[in-house]
Amino acid sequence: MGEEIKSFSPGRWTAPCWAAVYLFIAGVIQFYFVSVPWDEDTAYHVAVRHLIQLHGILHTFPWTPFSWLSNHYADKELLFHLLFVPLANLSWILAAKIVGMFLEAVMLFAIYFVLRQEKVRFAGLWALLPLITADISVFRFSLVRPQPMSITLALLFLWAVSRGRFVLLAVVSAIYPWSYLLVRAIGGRVKTAVNSEDPLRLLSVIIPARDEEGCICSTVEHLHVELRLHGIPHEIKIIDDGSTDRTWELMQDLKQRITELQPIRNTGANGFGRAVSFGLDRMTEDAVVVMMGDESDDCRDVVRYWQELQNGYDCVFGSRFMKGGGVIDYPPH
Repeated sequence: MGEEIKSFSPGRWTAPCWAAVYLFIAGVIQFYFVSVPWDEDTAYHVAVRHLIQLHGILHTFPWTPFSWLSNHYADKELLFHLLFVPLANLSWILAAKIVGMFLEAVMLFAIYFVLRQEKVRFAGLWALLPLITADISVFRFSLVRPQPMSITLALLFLWAVSRGRFVLLAVVSAIYPWSYLLVRAIGGRVKTAVNSEDPLRLLSVIIPARDEEGCICSTVEHLHVELRLHGIPHEIKIIDDGSTDRTWELMQDLKQRITELQPIRNTGANGFGRAVSFGLDRMTEDAVVVMMGDESDDCRDVVRYWQELQNGYDCVFGSRFMKGGGVIDYPPH
């Protein structure tokens, strides 16, 4: 007598039932545990949806003229923002809860879908594992952010690659760039592949200055010497931000001795952030560092930034609060 072999085959209504369960769980979290969105990010996303309704797809962000993003804006979460558009007639809190509930349910269903395709028993329950492992998981789940959409697409992408599902792979690959461009920063630095045969050519140093006649010359001289000692090709752009002292005249004189120095007058609105933005708009090469005119930033750190950028990092950050960081005589006693 042969043995009876039983195979695991979910019923036709199993998937819709689990979808309803996930939608219910996400709804309970959004509408029962969260009275208002936890953080300001949600309000920002809803506000961007409102701006898209009024002005179409955003290519600039003139509402923050003091920011570099004012003229260099790209919506890295466009698809997420478009989900809010059909809910324009609802209050922003209710709209956020609905979008959050929908995306979180979709993410759980995507986990279930992959597990079911892999014939994992009790796939519906396993999909709930992220929610029951820690309280922080529920908290993160309650935030109305674009990440659930990104996680869903990333999961489907990896599964499609591993199983050769090329149609799904093509669809997910087309959608993902519009959902959430996540740049993973490790240790304050972001790394991408850079062709070592095509190194950076010139470093632009942007220094905003307003009434800095007592220190700007020494700052420029020290920076210039440090960069020359390490063989770093550079240009130093001093952005005179409406100085009323002799800052501009001193820079004109110093330019005769340091040909890399380029004093520029800020012809727009004054302010530190605006001066930085004004300088960034006038950088001519492929690497830039912003430092203070009173040399409160260490010139040696500029060399370190350049070296890290040459190692293939897109961006390098320094902080007084990181290991090895610190301050000297600040705040003043």
